[in-house]
Amino acid sequence: MKRKGFTLIELLVVIAIIAILAAILFPVFAQAREKARQTSCLSNNKQLGLSLQMYAQDYDGAMSQTSWELGSFKAKVHWSYLVQPYVKNLQIFVCPSDPNPVTPLNRLCNPANGDIIGVTLCDAQAPKFSYINGYNAMPAHDWIPPTEAAIERPASMIVLGERRAVMNNTPPLVIGQWKGFSPFVSTSYAHGTGSTSGQICPGDGYRFVTAADVNAGLLPSNSVDAPELVRELFDRHVGGSNYAFFDGHAKWARMEATVDPNNFLYGDHWYPTPNPASTGCH
Repeated sequence: MKRKGFTLIELLVVIAIIAILAAILFPVFAQAREKARQTSCLSNNKQLGLSLQMYAQDYDGAMSQTSWELGSFKAKVHWSYLVQPYVKNLQIFVCPSDPNPVTPLNRLCNPANGDIIGVTLCDAQAPKFSYINGYNAMPAHDWIPPTEAAIERPASMIVLGERRAVMNNTPPLVIGQWKGFSPFVSTSYAHGTGSTSGQICPGDGYRFVTAADVNAGLLPSNSVDAPELVRELFDRHVGGSNYAFFDGHAKWARMEATVDPNNFLYGDHWYPTPNPASTGCH
């Protein structure tokens, strides 16, 4: 008996069923891939947090400044360069979900090559990186980093977050590759710091950043990276981001949870102390 082939209606039904299944399963597969990338990124945060702890153990319990700077800020040595002996793996500086990690100049000044300290631009960092440090633990050059003993709740103080590359304005403001972020907003300006910067300088008053501050800072109408917390990318992983804490643990959280005034996860107050060697607040 000769077997008949599929009818056109039967083929269309099969194709429709396959299309429905694909529409259902493809988002699930995409979410599973992103979850795997999120887990890998969280592991990176964990390892970088531990490397910062190891650095602190070698330097009287204090983490590094964001960068060591010399010669009118021409020569910089970034924290991502300083912890490399502790990680020995440059790949952990890049989040798998980051399509465009920062690619800095990444070179040390070398007089043997004709470099002049204070004149030649040298910026030693990791070759690529996706993470940004909090100034409350790893401050800018104007401040001395706090020791672990000084931190009242190290398990509730974020040290590293995920880095935003550009702001949402047009044309987009590129966030400086050397920058960290402050979780506070200045309320007075002892050094004459402009109110648009959000930067804290020695002698300034300050308050906690709020979710409203962050949302306002991310509007396309805002042409500056202020408050400084907007330098973080808050939604890289399913509406949240990964964070490393002062005590070495890491976890995923939504932005709103990190700035909850009842459980502010960037430190209960400003910990760094003024750097007597600083000549100004920049």
